[in-house]
Amino acid sequence: MELRTVRLGDPETEPVLADLADEYRRRYGGDGEMRTTAPEEFDPPAGRFLVLLDRGETVAAG
Repeated sequence: MELRTVRLGDPETEPVLADLADEYRRRYGGDGEMRTTAPEEFDPPAGRFLVLLDRGETVAAG
């Protein structure tokens, strides 16, 4: 397992963000909240986005 700091738009984030968008659609009827946050808000020094990779596959993020 590898913990990696990435930017919100990096390819490693795509699997978890797609799953999160699906979850928001099921629970709340949309994924609009995900679009209200600028990716730059997750950049250092004020933010950070991490992914957990297992054999190169993204399995978690936050």
